[in-house]
Amino acid sequence: MNTRHVTLCAIAVMALAGCAGMSWPWTGTSSERSLPTVSAPSTCDRIELKGILKSDPTDPRVAWLALEPTGRRQDVVWPDGYHAKFVQVGDRQVVEIFDGAGQQLVGDDDWITAACDIGQPGLVLLEAPFG
Repeated sequence: MNTRHVTLCAIAVMALAGCAGMSWPWTGTSSERSLPTVSAPSTCDRIELKGILKSDPTDPRVAWLALEPTGRRQDVVWPDGYHAKFVQVGDRQVVEIFDGAGQQLVGDDDWITAACDIGQPGLVLLEAPFG
């Protein structure tokens, strides 16, 4: 091995090591995501609402509600153990939400008509059943 080859290999290794901690935008056809979660209260202070679940794989909150009739964004949290998976459907990336046991519960464009008030302004807890 010549000196030039060793130097190029060392540069490549350092570049890859330096990138290891970076967060990259999602580009695949299937990808798991963490959801913002809270410990679910023992009793749910149910509130009625009307919204459609929306998502974006590049959004740090992953999924939210578009409230009817205005489309205003309502940020949400999920019970501990819930997680999301993005899948490619046609030309769209859509989200599927799973509980801690791995059961798919809800996904993009599903209607949500109930949530739990957790006493945090601007946030509601979504847990099954969703309406």
